[in-house]
Amino acid sequence: MKISAWLSYSLQALWIAALAALFLFAASNTTRLADSERKIQANALRDPQSSNPATAYVEILLPPPALPQLSAGYMGIAPSMHLIRILAARPLSNIDPIEHPARRRFGRVDLNFAFLLALPVAILPLCFLVYRNSLASGAVAKLKEGRVSLFDFCIESIFLPLGVFLGLLLLTTLGALYTNGLRIASNEALARLSLWALIVGVYLLVWFLLFVWCLLRQPTFAGAALSYSAWCVLILLGLPLTLHTIESTLVPPHARLAVVLERRQLIIDVRNADHAQFDRFLQSRGAPAFDWSQPLAPSDLSTLTNLLIEDRLAPRIATFEASVKSLDQFAQAASWLSPLELTQSAIDDLAGTGLSRYSRFRTASLAYFDQWQRYMLPFLAKRRPLDFDALRAAPKFQFKEEDSGWVLGMAAARALYLFAFAALLIHGIRRQLKSILPKKANAAR
Repeated sequence: MKISAWLSYSLQALWIAALAALFLFAASNTTRLADSERKIQANALRDPQSSNPATAYVEILLPPPALPQLSAGYMGIAPSMHLIRILAARPLSNIDPIEHPARRRFGRVDLNFAFLLALPVAILPLCFLVYRNSLASGAVAKLKEGRVSLFDFCIESIFLPLGVFLGLLLLTTLGALYTNGLRIASNEALARLSLWALIVGVYLLVWFLLFVWCLLRQPTFAGAALSYSAWCVLILLGLPLTLHTIESTLVPPHARLAVVLERRQLIIDVRNADHAQFDRFLQSRGAPAFDWSQPLAPSDLSTLTNLLIEDRLAPRIATFEASVKSLDQFAQAASWLSPLELTQSAIDDLAGTGLSRYSRFRTASLAYFDQWQRYMLPFLAKRRPLDFDALRAAPKFQFKEEDSGWVLGMAAARALYLFAFAALLIHGIRRQLKSILPKKANAAR
């Protein structure tokens, strides 16, 4: 008996240590991604470089997220910096739509992954330990015989062990976040962190209630574990992948292959373009016609040729960008159909690494590219270098952050949505208990 108890305590200690190590590693991994973003911010060239309007460039960046330690989100997946110059293609129009929601990661071990995917699985051994201790102490037999109230049973046999587990989890998480640089410097950051804790807590409560519901509907713990595992596969993998498949079917993404093939053909067609075609392009953009009386430098000719190609590709690029925007909107709407994606979106938005914020950055990047091109083309057409005043007057990239009230309001709405799932499970558990417990225990409840 002593050996069995010692083995049980040892397994509990190992399980807790494994969870603590997972959260420490996950928090550290999330912070490493945030540090890479900070390095990009520190080394960016925010002022225009070069006096040649054909090669002048500037780097625009997505500002640092509010609480990057909470979730990696789209950090490291979608580009947070773009090189802007008139010779370059439009931002994001010459690459695969890597921000396509169907490519959202499931395997990156960040803090978001640890809470949303690892803990629902880790609930199984926790529930087994609570279940085993309840049987060994005779609490379950007393509850069935009506010698103890349901309230006392829940407090002594369920909530106390869960409280110890959640306390250790909270201390580990807060310690990992503080060690990795999380500081609360404003009321907004405190509100974001509080809502994050609330959403994660309700999310884990839903999973625990789901297991209790499965346990009450099955005659054995093994049957309940099998039923719970099936729900895990369905909710964590099946439902998100099904939604992504539906998204790709209803709003098919446009890959870069068609754009690349058309660009290659246009390179051949535009190679021998006459002066009138270049002039019509410049005048359509508000720039004067080119002075062809003077020899044209090879770099200027190359720039004009590329600009003409991009102008011919404009309808295809517009279709591509509209596809990406539609995918984003569809993904945000479909997230309300999946508890996992709903919670994931809420945490990402609170951390400042979510899809909606990144979509705003992409839209602002495209608008800034058009503004930059309109400013530089007249200098190119007139063959005027950019002096100090012209460089200083060049357009500056402005990114308007999401309204914090809207972000907090959406997080609160998602928390209420998760509370609705919890309330539904509590109702199902109450109905199961009424059919299992004797009337005396029901009355004592």
